[in-house]
Amino acid sequence: MGKTFECLSEQHIAWLKEQRVFFVATAADKGHVNVSPKGYVQGTFAILSPKSVAYLDFTGSGAETVAHSLQNGRITLCFVAFKGDPVIMRLYGTSKVVPRAAAESFLPNFEAEFTQHSGFRAVIVVDVHRVQGSCGFSIPIFDYVSERDILKENFAKKDNDQANDYRILKNSFSIDLLPSIGHRILNNKAPLVAARFKEGFWFGYKDMSWPEWIWSSWNFWSFRANLQSRDIAMMAFGGLLAFAWFQATSTRSADP
Repeated sequence: MGKTFECLSEQHIAWLKEQRVFFVATAADKGHVNVSPKGYVQGTFAILSPKSVAYLDFTGSGAETVAHSLQNGRITLCFVAFKGDPVIMRLYGTSKVVPRAAAESFLPNFEAEFTQHSGFRAVIVVDVHRVQGSCGFSIPIFDYVSERDILKENFAKKDNDQANDYRILKNSFSIDLLPSIGHRILNNKAPLVAARFKEGFWFGYKDMSWPEWIWSSWNFWSFRANLQSRDIAMMAFGGLLAFAWFQATSTRSADP
């Protein structure tokens, strides 16, 4: 039978520190639900307090967790025991994205091997409001062999500027066209980019047509102002009325 807790106990913390993989679940308000597996746990996952955890987010082909965290912050971390007693532990909470450039105060919680790596793009901080333990009777038993070094080796070939360019191109938008870690909203080194759909993903391109520039500017400022669709529609309608009034009064004043 499952059990719930308001916060992490010392026993929970000790168990979490032994794990080698966990899963992150987030979802857009309207659109896709995302689940991401995370490795390098012993060095990139930290328990900040009994009600707060954090992990390093690394550059990849997608950036769904960051996009969803910006939109609504709903997140669940799931840990599963692949050896020893069958245990599943879920941490339900609210997430906050701290971009690499602003993450200095969090870095001592993680191993320097990862925080100094060009692939490191953000810290995801989770305020935990529910800890849930349950049995894992059907989970198979696996032997841990080693971590894969492919991600580290791939980005070791890129300096920070090259990694940033990669994020601008491939991490500016989620698959639901939400802004993410490569976007100017979170990346002050990034220009406005045009969103173009290719092979199932939205890419951010620096070369823009005028219609793309107008859309990108509108998208940036509306998100910064946290405007809803209704707000945007009302502003547009108000702008049209103001323009019509200006045209009408200009025409009357021009009459002899």
